[in-house]
Amino acid sequence: MELKQNTKESFFKLLFLEPKLLLFGLLSLALGSAINLLIPELVRRYLNNNFATSLSNNYYNLALVLIAIFALQGLCFYFRSYSFNLLGHKIAYRLRADTFKNLLSKSIGFFDSTNSAGLSSRIINDTQVIQDIFSLRISVLIRYGFQVIAGAILMFIISPKLAFLILLVIPILVVFGYALGKKLKSCSKTLQEALGNSTNLINEVYASIKVIYSFGNSNIEINRFNKLNQDTLIAGIQRSKVSSFFSSFISFLMNLAIIIFFFYGLSLVNNNALSYGDLTAFLLYGAIVAVSFSFAISSYSDVLQGIGALSRINELNIPDNKKASIEFVTPEKAFSSIQFSKVSYSYDSREKQLALKDINLKISANSFVALVGSSGSGKSTLANLLLGFYQPTIGEISYDNINLSHISKDWLYNMTAFVPQDPVLFNLTIKENILYGNLEASDSEIIEVCKQVNLTNLINSLPQGIDTPCGERGLQLSGGERQRVALARAIIRKPSLLVLDEATSAIDAESEDSIKRVLYNLKAKTTIVMIAHRLSSIKEADCIYVFKGGQIIQSGKHQDIASIDGLYKNMIELQEL
Repeated sequence: MELKQNTKESFFKLLFLEPKLLLFGLLSLALGSAINLLIPELVRRYLNNNFATSLSNNYYNLALVLIAIFALQGLCFYFRSYSFNLLGHKIAYRLRADTFKNLLSKSIGFFDSTNSAGLSSRIINDTQVIQDIFSLRISVLIRYGFQVIAGAILMFIISPKLAFLILLVIPILVVFGYALGKKLKSCSKTLQEALGNSTNLINEVYASIKVIYSFGNSNIEINRFNKLNQDTLIAGIQRSKVSSFFSSFISFLMNLAIIIFFFYGLSLVNNNALSYGDLTAFLLYGAIVAVSFSFAISSYSDVLQGIGALSRINELNIPDNKKASIEFVTPEKAFSSIQFSKVSYSYDSREKQLALKDINLKISANSFVALVGSSGSGKSTLANLLLGFYQPTIGEISYDNINLSHISKDWLYNMTAFVPQDPVLFNLTIKENILYGNLEASDSEIIEVCKQVNLTNLINSLPQGIDTPCGERGLQLSGGERQRVALARAIIRKPSLLVLDEATSAIDAESEDSIKRVLYNLKAKTTIVMIAHRLSSIKEADCIYVFKGGQIIQSGKHQDIASIDGLYKNMIELQEL
């Protein structure tokens, strides 16, 4: 009930988002509709006041006056249509921007439990439905609803027996509608392409959300989206101009056809069986009511659909109450140690199954820590907790004795870099993907980091060099190449904490040796946590934690635990085979 109430409130709030534009549109609507209803009554009075004789001498004058009045009405409807179309596009623009911004403030758990296609649909398709409601359906419902009621009353007053004459068909409108429809279709295609670009970015952001958060680059994605959103607004305004002319011109043609029908009907009533005025007015009101009723019913159904779409959008904009109640702390300096105290964790989809059980460990600043174990043993889960993507179910993680859940995420993400096993690259060039880690990096720094991760030969072999596009999700590069670009992006960031989740699994031995040397050199300023199955890459680690079933079963330096019977020794023996 509360959500429905909030939806109604937000619906009217959106309607009055641009009050001047709305008022101008309503005034244009009122004047155009008034002319529509006034014309039949003026004609009726004119014809019933014994002007039949003078009418025969003033056919063309009357026709010209009516055409001029309908031209004025067409102008009113143009401004009405354009005003409401512009209002709809501005509302959709604001909704998309605000919803996308709110989306990037959600927790990782929200994205884990939400379908990506559903998010895209809400931001693009639902806002498109809402835009249509405010651009067209609301004004159509108001206009035609009023005309149905007023026209039916006037028809009943004139002649209830002739109610069946409401059925009028004007086939010529189809011809003009088809010609203008082709132009409108072209503009609509441009608009849909702009919307498609926004959809693609949203899907990319969803798939890359951990990288975006770990680098603290939500604002970059918001700016990228706003640029595409601006393109959508421009395409929408252009479509509005064509659409407004389409609807106003069709309205003018329809009224012109009614005038022609009216004068044709004059020849049928020369026997004085009915008055000119009553018959003509009834037929005109009949046409108005018939057309208006059809549009009003259709628009009412569409408005209800729009309210449903708005409720789906509002669900995304509900703030996280738990997050809102926390007073976040921004430490004055980079952390010096990380402490896990009796930490257990279970995913929301598997609440009864602990992914981590009673974890106690301390990571000192500028140390190299390795996590090993079989798949599903809890290594990646610990890394996710370490980066603040999730909060422990039980226990506490602290950075220099400050609870991680109370630390500002902006501060944390500015201190960290994350390289997953399946690295996420954006549909940008190699250089732009590397700069994603540090927008202020110089060209010389980029060249140096490319040498460090053994990317130089690859870049030199490409026709466009470092400006070569990586393709969607980096699929124009091999797995090893993507990993090296992701490592370059993380290294150039110069983070206080670098988390590597199988980040060298697809890299050849020569490149891995080069990267190991770089990582060891980073220890002077960076804490490194590496998840690895290649034990050769972690032999120099300050401490190796061996995981099994969500628990730490062994820990120590390589030389201390390599000879002790247990999982780590078995892993060494298997790799030696």
